[in-house]
Amino acid sequence: MFAVSSAACRAVMGFGCSTVWGHGISWLITLAPAKYSGRIVAITNGSAGVGMVVGPLVASAAYSLGDSEKASCTGAEKRPKFKSSLPVDGGCGDVAEILNEKLILLEKPETEEKKENILWFLIKIPAFWTVSVSLCVANVLETMLILVLSPFLLVTFGVDGDTAGYFLFGQAFTFFIGNFLVGYLMDLGFGAHAFFWSNVATSLLPFAFFLPFLLTPMENKVYIAFLLALNGFFLAFAISAAFLVLRETALRNGFQQSIEELQLHLSIWTNIGISAGRILGSSLFGGLIHQICGYYMAFFWTGLFLTTTNAVCGLHFIFAGNYSRMTFT
Repeated sequence: MFAVSSAACRAVMGFGCSTVWGHGISWLITLAPAKYSGRIVAITNGSAGVGMVVGPLVASAAYSLGDSEKASCTGAEKRPKFKSSLPVDGGCGDVAEILNEKLILLEKPETEEKKENILWFLIKIPAFWTVSVSLCVANVLETMLILVLSPFLLVTFGVDGDTAGYFLFGQAFTFFIGNFLVGYLMDLGFGAHAFFWSNVATSLLPFAFFLPFLLTPMENKVYIAFLLALNGFFLAFAISAAFLVLRETALRNGFQQSIEELQLHLSIWTNIGISAGRILGSSLFGGLIHQICGYYMAFFWTGLFLTTTNAVCGLHFIFAGNYSRMTFT
């Protein structure tokens, strides 16, 4: 029953996050000056890092009290009644109304002639798929780690749930920092460079996790924590930069319709890519291959998959002319 409830909660959480991110980024970029696009995307994605930083600390504290169930219980029945002096949806309603008024001004007249479907325009661009596939596989390692790391820490180092939270805390903290750094890089026009090299690093990280299998002295908690921190940092680069790289790709291929509609489509598309990568990472590599090969060999095969995929995508990314300074910022 607990497993079913947890899965349902994760599904609701994922639905809410994808809904907010899918539309929120597009709205914010539309309403803000273009020169801040990179930082807006980074701050929006980086805000998730705040929860990811706080979550492991709270869960670890609850675990250390001796009752792990407290870490997954909202305790709604124990909360005191609180009556707000504002309407129930006061602030949110006002913001939504303002955004709606702003976006109405951006809508096209109904009399305008019908144009090509934006998604159809995008999927006909080879470079669009190059970036999308790279974004997808960048998230494979993330969910594989979430699935297999805790059992490994427990069996190999005897780390309990309390300490395991601090391992994920390090990864979340660097994800938070990485988002702000890549935001400034994107505003300077280096979003494509950040995206490309983050995928190179993501391809190499699984082999770094595999290294203790060959060199026993590398099998220690500090080394694992360091790799997790690197993973959080480079994952932030890949996720935040992908949106603006895709937008630049569409514009370079002659997109001439509404920029606002393009950004909305890309926001939704990038969330689909992230979700696909995490499903692939948790089911194929974190589930099936990990069960067959064990912890270290699962990383070896994951590394081969990421390296092969990103090598093909990366070469096309360069030869298609995407590895260049972004002009639309």
